[in-house]
Amino acid sequence: MENRGKTLMIKEQVYKDATGITFQFLVREDAESPYKILLICDDLPFGNREISINRDGLISGAGTVVTSGED
Repeated sequence: MENRGKTLMIKEQVYKDATGITFQFLVREDAESPYKILLICDDLPFGNREISINRDGLISGAGTVVTSGED
């Protein structure tokens, strides 16, 4: 992803690409960082990834996460 300073509306959805990676976009309006992107794939070294985005649209956290993507 490239930050070009544009506003983007993200809806909750799950996208599975042809390489086997699942992208899960989550919105939790009551959270301090209400937007999350989960990258889920059996072949990712060190496990699945989670990226948290705050209300200003800035990355507020990232790391590995244990999930099946069924949250």
